[in-house]
Amino acid sequence: MHDITKTYSLNNISSLKNLSTIRLFCEGYESFPSLEFLNCCEKLQKLWLKGRIEKLPLFPNSITMMFLRNSKLREDPMPILGMLSNLRNLILYGAYEGKEIMCSDNSFSQLEFLCLDQLSNLKIWHLGTNAMPLINDLHIKNCRNLKEIPQRMKDVASIYEVLIDNRKVCVNKEKKLSLEDIHVDQVGLSKHQ
Repeated sequence: MHDITKTYSLNNISSLKNLSTIRLFCEGYESFPSLEFLNCCEKLQKLWLKGRIEKLPLFPNSITMMFLRNSKLREDPMPILGMLSNLRNLILYGAYEGKEIMCSDNSFSQLEFLCLDQLSNLKIWHLGTNAMPLINDLHIKNCRNLKEIPQRMKDVASIYEVLIDNRKVCVNKEKKLSLEDIHVDQVGLSKHQ
């Protein structure tokens, strides 16, 4: 669905019991109406949301891939997203306006791919000792205030940009997959689905 505005009601989507993929795009920089219905979509595996989200809903544990774009979340999304026991691929593009993210111990137990892009206010990333044990591909781009990435993540990062002493440092480790390789548009992702 495209051109969604806050006045829409999306609750009827939950009656489509066999949905495995949902793509919802707001008009311009509009906010989504309530997304609480998503937790009722028990077979949902792939979710694309483009638009402002005032409050992140609970999601079904069946989700394996999530792409949040221009969500402008004010609260750290990681505590909710980290509970998704089957989430393998997560892309946050302009999705969070806060300064810190917290990935607690045992969160993101199945996550293999993480992309943080356009999180311009992000300064600190806390990563629990046992968080993201399966991560094998990490992309951090356009997070100009992020001072450093957690030590354990430096070995898996294929692309990251950090600001160190007011200098942007870009690293492209042994080209695995770059953001340019990921085709993100209205249709969705061509890789890492």
